[in-house]
Amino acid sequence: MGLRFSACCLLIALYLGSLELALEVRAHLRGYETLLFPRAAASRTSQEPNGTRFGPVEGFPFRSAIVSAQRQPQTTRYWIASSSHAQDTRQRPESIFPNLLQRDLRARGEAAEVLNAARAGTGIERNLEQLTELAPHWQPDVVILYQGSLEINRLSQRYLAGGPAIEATNGAPAEASAPNPVVRLIESTTLYSLLKTNVTTRISVERPLARELGPEALQDFEATLREFIRGVREQRAVPVLCTFAAMHDRGDLPDFSDDAVSSIFRYNPHLSLEGWIDAIENINAAIRRVGAEEEVLVVDVGQALGGRSDLFVDFVHFTADGHAAVAGTLATALSKSSGG
Repeated sequence: MGLRFSACCLLIALYLGSLELALEVRAHLRGYETLLFPRAAASRTSQEPNGTRFGPVEGFPFRSAIVSAQRQPQTTRYWIASSSHAQDTRQRPESIFPNLLQRDLRARGEAAEVLNAARAGTGIERNLEQLTELAPHWQPDVVILYQGSLEINRLSQRYLAGGPAIEATNGAPAEASAPNPVVRLIESTTLYSLLKTNVTTRISVERPLARELGPEALQDFEATLREFIRGVREQRAVPVLCTFAAMHDRGDLPDFSDDAVSSIFRYNPHLSLEGWIDAIENINAAIRRVGAEEEVLVVDVGQALGGRSDLFVDFVHFTADGHAAVAGTLATALSKSSGG
């Protein structure tokens, strides 16, 4: 009996190990970092065939073409404030929209430098903190904000789930204890991530979910936008806002792709699919409204790319063609604004 049990356990372990290996290879080929295929630290810096080197490197914290802090005369320096949408470590640095924007602006005759200050997981408030910290040294002329899904998640957590943190009895935020090495190993596997995503998705779609963020959340978002604009102007730079684009729009509600549904519910179990579409429409309306009231250029990326599923790898992140489309949309709007 004991021998049979051991053989059964061994077969299960071999099966799970083979499944994990196959899933890791699949994830690696799609550009994800995995347990067996981590990104080497050296891959953070790359070089184009023409010799252009990209950060981040020591002394240059941006995922963009490396330039000196001392700006050349007659050069316009653009700053990209965003999250994983613009950082996008799944794409080579020369293929992401901040760096394509520099190429496109230069092709139009502008002496442009683009600093890609995007950081995965970074919302608007943190974008502004980073700008306040680094702008005096790097002196951007124009600051472009592209945010959406992280702000929707933040507002969902605050207004639909009862707040951003659980507090301990002493009033300080509760801290989770560090998992033991076995738990950390299990949670780092691709199989665990896939199962967690699919189970979360299945549970979420069966729960009653919110169909809108609500007016308080939208007022919060507008206030955050206005604070960002104020902070950019304090750095003597010109703010530019972008509307947000997603893989699907309202016309696609009956036919959302499985990948889109998984990426939505993996990070936000509070809004229904209709709630997501409503949230995107409402934050984009808020961006346009605040832009008009604050006399800020709004680049309507959402109108240009929203619903074009061929330009997205998941619900909110771009393919290489999507990045090129964003860069072209930005370059055209910026050139028109400057009279070029």
